Amino acid sequence: MSPTPIRSVGRYELLEVLGRGGAAVVYLAYQGDLSRRVALKELAPFQAAADPSFAGRFAEESRVAGSLSHPNIVTVHEYFEYEGVPYIAMEYLSQGSLRAYVGTLTLAQIAGVLEGVLAGLAHGEGHSIVHRDLKPENLLVTADGRVKIADFGVARAYADAVTRPVVTAVGTTIGTPAYMAPEQALGREVGPAADLYSLGIVAWELLIGRVPFEEKDTPVAVLYKHVHEPIPPVRSVAPDVDPRIEAWLERMLAKDPAGRFPGAEAAWEALEDVVLELLGPRWRRDARLPVVETAVAGRPLTPAVFKEPAERADAPPSDPAPPAHPVTLDGVRAPAPAADSDPSTGPPIPAPVGHATVHRLARRHDLEEEGPAGTAKRSRRGPAVAAVVAATAVAAIAGVLLGNGGKTHVPPPKTTTTLSPATQAEQVVAVVKSVATVRAPALRRLDAARDATAQATAATALADAYATGVRELDKLPAVTRAAPQTRSIDRTLGSLAQDYRALSGDARGLRKERYASELGRIERAEGSLRAETQAIS
Repeated sequence: MSPTPIRSVGRYELLEVLGRGGAAVVYLAYQGDLSRRVALKELAPFQAAADPSFAGRFAEESRVAGSLSHPNIVTVHEYFEYEGVPYIAMEYLSQGSLRAYVGTLTLAQIAGVLEGVLAGLAHGEGHSIVHRDLKPENLLVTADGRVKIADFGVARAYADAVTRPVVTAVGTTIGTPAYMAPEQALGREVGPAADLYSLGIVAWELLIGRVPFEEKDTPVAVLYKHVHEPIPPVRSVAPDVDPRIEAWLERMLAKDPAGRFPGAEAAWEALEDVVLELLGPRWRRDARLPVVETAVAGRPLTPAVFKEPAERADAPPSDPAPPAHPVTLDGVRAPAPAADSDPSTGPPIPAPVGHATVHRLARRHDLEEEGPAGTAKRSRRGPAVAAVVAATAVAAIAGVLLGNGGKTHVPPPKTTTTLSPATQAEQVVAVVKSVATVRAPALRRLDAARDATAQATAATALADAYATGVRELDKLPAVTRAAPQTRSIDRTLGSLAQDYRALSGDARGLRKERYASELGRIERAEGSLRAETQAIS
């Protein structure tokens, strides 16, 4: 605590200025009654006096941000006014923002950042809240090397926009030009897809060290580029970036919101597949950001929380629920969560939930057992396992003799079943054939559709058929799920489910040219699925 505070604001003593913007000043403050440091945001007095609507947005920030409780979102303690000036007291993170890390991170660290941010955004989506100003300055680093999203100051509950007067005037753009989605730059109503675009820009910047459209020109010129010019492919600047990461970024940065991932959780599931293949199942061991004065920086990250098991009993009422089918990578949320933990990180923490969660856990186990390291581990483990088995057997026999008057009871031998590659292939082919049975009538309805409503309905039915196939694959035995042929078809089915959902959106949006183009591409992808299925039959 500083011996000479700048001044006092109610029960807070202002110690130093942490940052200034055009509308607010953020102070490091000391709250004496709770003996803690906080970040105290003050709306600039001249703004509060000159623009009452701006003060309203400031109050909205505290209401919205205060309703969110998530490990990857900065906690808001309270909103209050002092001498006519609004303030927000929030969690203080001494490590600062992600800005200082740009251009210095490894792929594992970048993946850790993106996982945490997408988890926080997914929580916001669940409360119908959009951030609308994602950038490195609004991503703060914790003492254990994770990230938290700060400053939901330009967010609002977009689901309520039509039922109450909006604070932001129609046609007004709020955000930072270098990270702004095209629809936001045009002053249109935005949804979660705008945050995905902004995070795509952040990811592009973390990989390259700069944003794709630098603010050398006026902000208006930068906004024009976001609306009309394609984002340069990341490999055109950094050829060593994996093509799969480039493809993921291209989808995040699609000009049309419908072309992006259907949600933050879907975006992470798609990226996690790539990260697992590139870095292996233990990539989180190298994912923490370097921090100062911490004893836990070397510990592996635990999976970010994408779905809490239940809301707190004392939590404020949440905003209206999201659409009837919360979207994941395959368009349908799996019913049962899984857990992923590491012995060095303490108790298990809920893992991201999605259609491939169980599949991923099995795959991670398989990956750990592959290669020279896995062979060495198995060779070391063999004698120990044999000793344990022998000791258990002796104890069991002794117990049986004592409990049965000295008479030996030998249990029937246990049989283990193995699945041949041919049997595994039959199981996968059976799932694909079941999808084809449901797909056929839906495809006939799509071919016969003559209006947008019928097209959208048929496309949704096809998406559901492929999503059902993904869930059926998840029910197969672990050895079958882990087979390369299953993984490939699993990805194809999930992609087709997602593509048909996007096609349904194109139909509803009367985007006829895009609809025709996408339909042709989907038909080619289905041809590939047929060829792939025939190859393993």
